[in-house]
Amino acid sequence: MNVLELPFDQYQRYKITEEAINILRSPGQKFKILDVGGHPGLISEFLSEDDTFVVDKLECDIPNFQKADILDLPFKDGSFDVVTSVDVLEHIPPEKREKFLEELWRISKDYVLIAAPFYTPNVAQADRILFEFIRVKLGYSHHFLDEHINYRLPNKDDTINSLRRMGADTFSIPNGNLSRWLPMMIALFYMDIDPQFNKLQKLINSFYNENYYKIDNCKPCYRYAVVASKEELKELTVSKLQGLISLNNKNKDSYIDFSPVLALIELFNLDMIKEKEGQINNLIQNLNDRDIQISSLKEFERKVKSTLLYKMYRYLRLYKIYNK
Repeated sequence: MNVLELPFDQYQRYKITEEAINILRSPGQKFKILDVGGHPGLISEFLSEDDTFVVDKLECDIPNFQKADILDLPFKDGSFDVVTSVDVLEHIPPEKREKFLEELWRISKDYVLIAAPFYTPNVAQADRILFEFIRVKLGYSHHFLDEHINYRLPNKDDTINSLRRMGADTFSIPNGNLSRWLPMMIALFYMDIDPQFNKLQKLINSFYNENYYKIDNCKPCYRYAVVASKEELKELTVSKLQGLISLNNKNKDSYIDFSPVLALIELFNLDMIKEKEGQINNLIQNLNDRDIQISSLKEFERKVKSTLLYKMYRYLRLYKIYNK
């Protein structure tokens, strides 16, 4: 698999997970890692040198996979060096999120890494915009976004405080610049309309992942990657984790540039115009077809009137009328 061709949203969340874990390991250390809710198994593509395992309620045709209830994990305490959960927390009902965090913490020996979209008004609005776009343009309700909206996104401070009560030292990394995340998601879903765009999608994702990932770990962000350690994080480790945060927009936490969406709106307008033009062309074609049919009927009428039979019919009809 060429991970650069993955949808950019998948790539960026697993890439930040990979980079954070590589900072946490000692030189030459090989981790035993469990990705909870990790269908379809992308963790092994990003951390191929480690022993990676996946647990999920969905079937997954990969090595080291186990189907299980992620709120009641079938593993002993401290079974894994690192336990990850990538964009899963937001799909768990709010009243069960604390239990989920406790399970991750229980089976981890050293670290827990949670990546998820956390609630801010802007992130919630971006989810709603994307949900409505898919509903209107593609004609269906996106299940995962529906859960984001109905469950309400988790609160970052509450999540970190829960981990700290369990004894964690934490560090948070912004991931997925919101100004680029929303137009990119709209564009990619837009291309889902037609399979002929599949190759173009891969090219766009590859270009984006290769060139934009490094500047996407900044605020305003769609998600955070929260590193939770059972030991106090060393100063050098914290410094390296801070190095994952992109330099751009560090002083623009509240600024969101939605200008790229304008270009997409123009694309959608063009698409709507094209669709209306198609309808108009169909109407014109129907009118042309009707004109041809009328012309054909008139020609048929002319030919009928020129026949001897028709002339006899006309003669007899007139004779009948005059002799009443």
